[in-house]
Amino acid sequence: MHYLILILSLILSGCVTDSQGIVNQSNENLKVLTINLCANWNASRKDRVDKLIEFIKAEKIDVILAQEGIRGIGQFNTIKYIAEELGYSYCQSPSFGVPGFIEYTIGVIAASPISESKVVGCQVSGGDPIDKVPFPGSGRGLLVNTGSLWFMVSHLTVPVERSQKEKQVQCLMKSIPAGSVVWGGDFNFTRSDMVYPLIQMQEAVYSGNPQVDMIFYKGIALLNSKIVFEDHYISDHIGVLTEFRK
Repeated sequence: MHYLILILSLILSGCVTDSQGIVNQSNENLKVLTINLCANWNASRKDRVDKLIEFIKAEKIDVILAQEGIRGIGQFNTIKYIAEELGYSYCQSPSFGVPGFIEYTIGVIAASPISESKVVGCQVSGGDPIDKVPFPGSGRGLLVNTGSLWFMVSHLTVPVERSQKEKQVQCLMKSIPAGSVVWGGDFNFTRSDMVYPLIQMQEAVYSGNPQVDMIFYKGIALLNSKIVFEDHYISDHIGVLTEFRK
């Protein structure tokens, strides 16, 4: 009964927990990509996403931490599409937008089945006009357990006053569970920002460019990390691909 309730709650929150994806054949290492899926509106969203899928297959990426997915009336549901094309499990949750009409989402796409998920609210006042009013069920973080590891994806509100930014980072940090965790997302700041020290985890790669998304981690060994998609075709941000030893 508990299992059925868990599955139902995951489906209602925008999750498909099963996976038929091809996991990294060595099964020793774990490849994680963080990427903001939004880019120029006049470019073909599907064409960009199809190129991203080719990259994921070629690199044998296990987990994708995605920001600014999109869903709603007449919208191309990017996170759902990527997961279905790969045969991966996925979970997504709105972070801002207009409920039911156009929702910008954060999501986790994984080669392994998803066993648990939790939306982390952490909304603050301020931000761009469409970003100001959080709606019920929206959140700035999404925690997912897959392959016996915890992953969190987040998209911080921007721009906001420093006190509000601190409040949001502290809220997200408090939601990090014990044990091994990988946290990736669109943080809209760099190490030079006053709120950076509030994140009590190691950063996988440093660029100094706020357009480069970030990956933080704890309880897991980092093997290598690199910046990807610097040409801005896939996204108006720049992604990070990281490999960990399980």
